[in-house]
Amino acid sequence: MKKLIILGFIFIGFYTVSAQRLVRFGVNFGFDIPIHQKQFSPNFDITQSLNFEVGAFTRIGETFYGQVGIYYNINKLQTNNILIDSSSAVELGQLNVPLLFVYGYEFGKRKMLRASVGVQYRGLVRLSENKIGFNKEHVNVHNADIMLGIGIDIGNISIDASYRKAVKPLSTYSASKYYQDMICLSLGVVI
Repeated sequence: MKKLIILGFIFIGFYTVSAQRLVRFGVNFGFDIPIHQKQFSPNFDITQSLNFEVGAFTRIGETFYGQVGIYYNINKLQTNNILIDSSSAVELGQLNVPLLFVYGYEFGKRKMLRASVGVQYRGLVRLSENKIGFNKEHVNVHNADIMLGIGIDIGNISIDASYRKAVKPLSTYSASKYYQDMICLSLGVVI
């Protein structure tokens, strides 16, 4: 029995040491910048917008690796309802689950350039109350994104820039490109 316990600890120790290169975790904070700041739909204009997200991810692999994460994205809008000539702050909360395939090129000590491609599921989980009649029937609750990105790791710091193209527009009432094309900038810590 003692031999099995000792062998178990040796195996766990070996797996932990080898997995430190293969499995990494991190936390991220980022901003989204809409490329198209156009009318959201025939009845709603967006006058201001602030988009940011927080979340965590894991990387599995070394030079070629997969990265999966879970992020809470907050989109704060100042929106005007043209029909009733009234404006209100609106906040959308979305749960994002990206799956990326990454190629990393190591240079120097603990430095890596990265290029990524992948997909992301995006689901609306929160829509704040507002004074302009904007509700969940005005948005596509479930959406998907195609993502391309570049990044650099310097030690434990991860800096990324990516492009996100939504499969469907955010609005269910129009083909508005608002929130369909985004530039995403993020800063993370990899453990």
